[in-house]
Amino acid sequence: MPRENDPLSLLAPAKVNFSLEIIGKRPDGYHELRMLMAPISLYDEIKISPTESCLVEVFSAGSDYVSSGEDNICHRAASFYFKETGISGGAKIDIRKNIPVGAGLGGGSSDGAATIMGLERLFGRKLSREERKKAAFEVGADLPFFFARGWALVEGIGEKVTPVTP
Repeated sequence: MPRENDPLSLLAPAKVNFSLEIIGKRPDGYHELRMLMAPISLYDEIKISPTESCLVEVFSAGSDYVSSGEDNICHRAASFYFKETGISGGAKIDIRKNIPVGAGLGGGSSDGAATIMGLERLFGRKLSREERKKAAFEVGADLPFFFARGWALVEGIGEKVTPVTP
């Protein structure tokens, strides 16, 4: 377990959709999509500090529209990580929002993916490819795109990601 005073700083990029095709509606109510997406150089700042307790705490600054606490996607992402890995640990997550909220730039999903990748580094256990796909359904549909860290063809509800060369 990492020491509590060793915070990890991460940048969570925004994204743009260069194309969006709605293929149809799935039986579960989601739309089947095909999108070409790319990260851009606008970032939220995430700091993650491991804690001795098994609690997840999230604090957000920079936007009145982003909640702190359990309603935040980073809280859901961290809870998902600890559940999937079986690791008994906790984290304090501080978010500095720079990506405009509700602008379709994926800021929340990027923050959630950065949280999971940060916890993977801090606790030494990476999620499998299947666990990362599962995150699309349990945390946020755009998370798998942000795990890819580059241009990608994204399909399904966002769980099928194929890296592409721009």
